[in-house]
Amino acid sequence: MKAKWIFVLLAIVLLIPLLPAVPSDAQLASSPSPMYRFNAAHSGQSAYPGPVSVEVLWSFSTYYRIRSTPAIGQDGTIYFGDGYQFLHALTPTGGEKWNYFALGIMDSSPAVSTTGTVYVGCADSNFYALRSKPKGSGFVGEMQWAFLCGYPNFASPLIGSDGTVYLASGDWKLYARTPENKQKALPFSAGGSILSSPAQDSSGNLYFGCEDGYLYSVTPSLTLRWKYQTMGGIESSPALDGQGNVYFGSKDFFCYSLDSSGNLRWKFETGGPVLSSPAVTADGRAIFSSLDFSVYALETGSGKKLWSFAAKSPVDTSPTVDSLGHVFFGGQDKYFYCLNSGGEQIWSRLFPNGFSRNSAVIGPDYRLYVGCDDGKLYCLTGQAPVPSPTPTPTPTATATPSITLSLMSNPSEVSLASGRQATFNLNLHASETASLQGLWEFSGPPGLQGIFLPPTFLMSGTDFQSNFQLSIPAGFPAGRYAVELRAVSGSIIARTTVSILIQTLSFPDVSMEYWAFSSIDSLVGLGIVRGYPDGTFKPENPVTRAEFTKMMLLTLNLQPAQTGKSSFSDLATNHWAQGYVEAAVAYGLVQGYPDGTFRPEGKVTMAETITLIVRANRWALVAPPQVYTKDMGLLRPLGPTDWYYLYAGAAFANQALRIPDLNLVQVINGTPTVPFNDPTTRAQVSVLLARTVP
Repeated sequence: MKAKWIFVLLAIVLLIPLLPAVPSDAQLASSPSPMYRFNAAHSGQSAYPGPVSVEVLWSFSTYYRIRSTPAIGQDGTIYFGDGYQFLHALTPTGGEKWNYFALGIMDSSPAVSTTGTVYVGCADSNFYALRSKPKGSGFVGEMQWAFLCGYPNFASPLIGSDGTVYLASGDWKLYARTPENKQKALPFSAGGSILSSPAQDSSGNLYFGCEDGYLYSVTPSLTLRWKYQTMGGIESSPALDGQGNVYFGSKDFFCYSLDSSGNLRWKFETGGPVLSSPAVTADGRAIFSSLDFSVYALETGSGKKLWSFAAKSPVDTSPTVDSLGHVFFGGQDKYFYCLNSGGEQIWSRLFPNGFSRNSAVIGPDYRLYVGCDDGKLYCLTGQAPVPSPTPTPTPTATATPSITLSLMSNPSEVSLASGRQATFNLNLHASETASLQGLWEFSGPPGLQGIFLPPTFLMSGTDFQSNFQLSIPAGFPAGRYAVELRAVSGSIIARTTVSILIQTLSFPDVSMEYWAFSSIDSLVGLGIVRGYPDGTFKPENPVTRAEFTKMMLLTLNLQPAQTGKSSFSDLATNHWAQGYVEAAVAYGLVQGYPDGTFRPEGKVTMAETITLIVRANRWALVAPPQVYTKDMGLLRPLGPTDWYYLYAGAAFANQALRIPDLNLVQVINGTPTVPFNDPTTRAQVSVLLARTVP
């Protein structure tokens, strides 16, 4: 496996000189939101008003959770990454213009230049520069270059005022590259992974947070100006006001403001880690969200609390403020909220899953774009904040007929294996006789291939017949998927959804409706877990310490140690897991008991499971939100005296555990409860590992 990755990365490096050049006059695009948090100062405030009521105008399904904040190009194209391996480019009506397949998840938020170049980080350790390229009657995403770093990249790139592309990397470095991918300055080395997107002030100075607990400021040539230490890692991307003051949050539970020289102006304590980026408004408010379930509005000058709003779950998304001061954000409670400038709820809407790590983007026509953990990018719209005046009709004017379109598919649901094809008969119906022409569009999971026959429609009556052919590539992941079909004629759009059932996982005791199905299917495909000789998976069986150690090593793509010695008295050198345990010891992941034993057949508990996951991923240790645990059949609050207290906090902070969390975190009498001292099942381990696979 390691040799395969080396070959792939080497191939990327060798191809880079052959790739087309990127225009050197690239600047940040002039659009509603060309990069993360709208602008180089990461203000989080849009120039457009958002809706004061809500409806879903359209949605685009990726079927993988979306943590990337969308960016909008100058031509209206919407760019975002998904939790699998794709960067998507959508038309303003929600049709897919193109997608680009990389070798890792795309949680980074793209940045778009005036030349149409899209810069984005990836978990395959690359930063990519991509552009739209015409092909046939459509477009494809063409890679201009890839810049290989030493670790996965999740921060959003920054296009500087002079066109320099700044890349904050998980390999502890901040890079400055030209649009042609030439080094502009020597990289700046921090003391930990950089998950924070850099912000830039009017003088070109840069500000970013780091997992080492420091907020850094460097010059445009990447020399250190100053650094400010907090007591926790800083994932929050800083925001700047017009006077050069800096605002950010830390995993130490505090919101901070520094002046342009790095001196503390104020700090405000919340009840949980602050992972999100603040919004800094023109009327002097700094809007923060916290894992303590709350969103806070603080005075930018003093840090005084103006108001707070309590959601139903932790909030790690970054609040977005519209031009009228309304605040928009999503929560892990599956609700998306709109508040007025005083912190009072205007509306909320329930979605199929929660919102995490990203933020909403506001564009013209009261349209709001946001990605959800249900795998969909939503375009929300609604009533305008200020009603437009109604024009007085001219007496001689003739009213234009209002034509609507509806679309039906036969069949509306199919079940087929990967590598097969399905045909859908479509009927497009107009509410009255009309002469309309338009295009067909479809959106669905990346990798599916579909064609319309004919590719356009021309109506001269009330009905038009067409066909849609959908091809499922061989080896496509099992699951129940939805594909949306659309007929678009100007501003008139008709939609229908067809359901596709694909099943490849063949364990008789793990149905597609089973809560951990997708995680088990994913890990089986990666060779991390497997079934028993009788063909079953036994998802409710407990996991032994030896089994989990092997699973963790395979998740990290690490090889077992080749040694004839054992570190533990009860682990023979010929034990099937001895090599994996020795490798885990060498990497500092596992320890034995004080009596010198490992107890390989002992049942691994939830506390031990999350501890090993946190160590393996080197997450910063932080205090958890208020949770309870079961101890001797009784519920009690988790506290600092519990040996796994900070590991639990790291698991929650990095979304390995969530609130609520089906079959992992229960809400009992309104209190989140985790069975830290109970044995972990094969299904639970599969879900936890699937969330942390590199």
